[in-house]
Amino acid sequence: MKRGGRIASIALSLLVLAGRLEAGPPREADVFLPEDWIVTAEPMHPTHWGVRWYYDTMMLPYRAIQRAKHALETRYAGNWRLGGENGGAAGIALRFFVGTVPDFGLFMGGQNLHHAAGHDAAAREFDLSFGDRKSVPSRFSQVLPNYLGGRLLRTAERQPDGRGADSYSRAMALPMEAELTFAYEQGRELLASRSANATAAQRFLLYRARFLMDYAENGTLDQAFIDSQQPGASGRVSGPGFSTDFTWYLHYLNRNRYGVLRVEDYKVRAGDIKTAFYLQAADPLMWTVLYVWGRDYLVGARNTARLPMIRLGGAADYFPSLRVFFSPFGVEYFQDNYLRWRGALANAYWTVGDNRYERRYGAGLDVRGIRLPRGITLGAHVQLQRQPLLSRITGPTPLSSAEAGQGHLAYNLGATLRVPIWTFGSGQDPRRLFLHTRAGVKNLSWFPGEYLGSGAYVQTGLGVSF
Repeated sequence: MKRGGRIASIALSLLVLAGRLEAGPPREADVFLPEDWIVTAEPMHPTHWGVRWYYDTMMLPYRAIQRAKHALETRYAGNWRLGGENGGAAGIALRFFVGTVPDFGLFMGGQNLHHAAGHDAAAREFDLSFGDRKSVPSRFSQVLPNYLGGRLLRTAERQPDGRGADSYSRAMALPMEAELTFAYEQGRELLASRSANATAAQRFLLYRARFLMDYAENGTLDQAFIDSQQPGASGRVSGPGFSTDFTWYLHYLNRNRYGVLRVEDYKVRAGDIKTAFYLQAADPLMWTVLYVWGRDYLVGARNTARLPMIRLGGAADYFPSLRVFFSPFGVEYFQDNYLRWRGALANAYWTVGDNRYERRYGAGLDVRGIRLPRGITLGAHVQLQRQPLLSRITGPTPLSSAEAGQGHLAYNLGATLRVPIWTFGSGQDPRRLFLHTRAGVKNLSWFPGEYLGSGAYVQTGLGVSF
């Protein structure tokens, strides 16, 4: 059985197990908990439209459709209970095939996520920060969902002349970086409180599924084919392309950055990609979310899911998690340690690269939900990493022997602020309109979901807890 089949079999087994468990009495089954829906602008990079901006702003059409669809199913079909406590086998089937499968289709077919927040975002960033500012158009339609008139960049626009060696591998990896960053942000939202909407749990699973599906299409690297790819003056290759982003990623990374032309000499290999996908598939957070989504929504017919964490005593809870990313240098491995205490969620993590050729290691602290007076909440992030130099962003030639292995301290420091400006509704958790700001400073370096460039960054806008 292929790797993707094994993962699907394990997932199905967990859902079957969840179906055999006692669902328990309905607990506010028809209530959707407030979530933060945010629309932001980037004053420092108004035409870049990167990964974090896309997560905040351009996922809202999908989230609105998803919420409206499930609200209608709750109101007019009782979440497909069909007169029983959870509708039995027929209710479970309807919640899966009517409640979930169409959501997956809307997500996969309508968001342009892989390209608009991936390949196209990489092309825009390179051209606007390191290029001639002319090769890539900045039309807004290129980031809209398909069902709102979205149009992707053409291939020639996505790979303009003059790109540096590191830019090619980043362009191939950024779609997966977007999917993994989306999953990380959604996972933090799920862990920040004891209960979350089942639709939010479903979105986390969709982000992870989109990433894991990429490897199911992973092609092979054939030496004769590689030899047929002749780079032009700009570093681009002519002739037919590889079958997947990952074969292109390995090809560009090894040839353009490291100057390696033979597969057997590759610094980053197909086996490293396989290991990364196995590690991501082993993430305990993913399996926990899958289990509680199956238990609470699919079987229990509830609109909320309750994620368990490891109790440390008092008000403190803990949860470990795993992440992988693909950088301009190779594979990066992250180990997260979430601690929830009195409404705040902190993630203290450490990271290490594949380190076969250039050493990388680092750590970070990501905190959200620190409560201040008047309903204000504060967050902060500190990321430090020993990284190689991004010396080939604009240069098309490979690293020289003197440059290989050189490192520097990469840093990314910042904070987030959420300030309520209008409260409406009632109850313990009323709806709020609020100001949202995320700001910080970083040097020329790679961090997941961030731009490569150095300097200050600001994302600010309005949000509603809905």
